[in-house]
Formats: sequence, structure tokens, C-alpha cells
Amino acid sequence: MSHANPTRNVIVFTCINDRDLNADLLELAITSLRGKGGYRDDIVVFTDFDRKLRNEDALRITRVVVDRVVTTDPKNFRIYMNRFYDFSRHRKMIYLDFDILTLRNVNRVFSFMRGDEVHFTYAPVFGWTDTAFMAGSYVDRYRDSAVVAASPTGICSGIFGIRTDGLDALLETWQRTLAATPTGNDQHALNEIIVRGMVRAAAFPNEWVAYPYQVRKDDDDRRVFHKPRDFIFYHFNPVNNQVKFGMMSEYMARA
Repeated sequence: MSHANPTRNVIVFTCINDRDLNADLLELAITSLRGKGGYRDDIVVFTDFDRKLRNEDALRITRVVVDRVVTTDPKNFRIYMNRFYDFSRHRKMIYLDFDILTLRNVNRVFSFMRGDEVHFTYAPVFGWTDTAFMAGSYVDRYRDSAVVAASPTGICSGIFGIRTDGLDALLETWQRTLAATPTGNDQHALNEIIVRGMVRAAAFPNEWVAYPYQVRKDDDDRRVFHKPRDFIFYHFNPVNNQVKFGMMSEYMARA
């Protein structure tokens, strides 16, 4: 059912598998969003378990328990999430991985999303040819594209935003591309559809996303920072969940 003139935005998390601190990281992520992020609109959380989070009632979330398998890879569930929930009741959506803290006002991010593009963020400082963020030689044909030329990194699929009236088309394209991607990796599929211009896309400001675990020198990163860095999102990747939990707890305590 399509909802006329929706007024509220939504932030979406998926947490498939209640083990290895997944639910603990999810709770930290949502707590930061409600507290430090100042977010008052809707939060939808997809899980395949019904155990309540420790603070679930206070966090004011809509839980959607997934009772059937659409993919054998938990990371890929997000590209099927519109099969389980009607997003047309919201105006704009942001998807966040559960290892992301929101430590500044997130409402600016929704205000930034004025067009119908898929809004993406650049990945940590790994080259486009690194298998962690890109697969196949196809990217060599797009070295001169605006997306690739703007950064030596890949695209981070852990954060993206879109108007909900464009979500179905994005997910359908993402699903088709994933099926044809040799690695079966949803990150590679997202990179491809953006780099090849299969969807309209625009980057969130680089100043808004930090990767605390990445040890690098600024001159290794050719991304353009247009103003003093004002990190809203902190993505604790790639490390194991025990390290993530320690780092996220530390950042929450001092933010």
C-alpha cells in the first residue's frame, strides 16, 4: 500500500544472527542515534531473532522479525528488505550498518538529501582494485568517471540514503547486479551500479564520515575535504566484533 504525503523519515538497521556481539553493537548504534545524533523520527530494525534488546522500549524502534530466508549471506539481506516492510510510509530513508555510531546531529543528513539520487559515502583508504571493495577489471573502464576520480577508495555500502519513492528501483537494480557479480558481494554490486551510472548518485560530504580504525596519513587520501571535519558517522570497520565493541563503547563514553 502506498501512503500519500508521508512526513516522517526513517533510519534502517539489519541485524541478522544474534551472536558474536551483533545485538550489542546494534544497541550501541541505536543508542548513539537517539542520544548524540538527536534523532526523533522512526527507526526500523530487521532481525531474525525476537529477543528484546536490553533497552529496546526506550529506544523506540519498530522491529521486523524476518521469518524466512531470502539470502544465505546475512550481509545481502538489506537488498531484499522492501519485501518485508512498506517504506512508502516514510519520506526519506538512511541505511546504517550496526557497527556505526552517530555522534553529531543526523538531521542535517536528511536535509542534505534534496534530490532523488542515491546518496553514498566513500570507503576507507583502500584502492579501487583492492578485493575488499572492488572486484573485476570493469572498474578500469571507469577511471575517468566522477565517482572514481574523486577518491582513491571504493564506496562504503554501510551507509546510504535515498528518498523512499526511489528505493524499490535501487534495490531491484542492486539485486540484478549482485546476481551477475562473480564475487556475490553486495559491496561490489553497489560499487558497480554507482560507477557505471546505473543509478543517479551523489556523495555525502567526506567531512561527515570517519573510520577510526584506519591508520593512514592524510596525504594518502586524495578525497577533497571542503571545510573543517565535522564527523557525524563513525564506522568501526574492518575489525572483529570484540574490537568493535570496545572501540564503540569507548567513543560513546567520551563523545
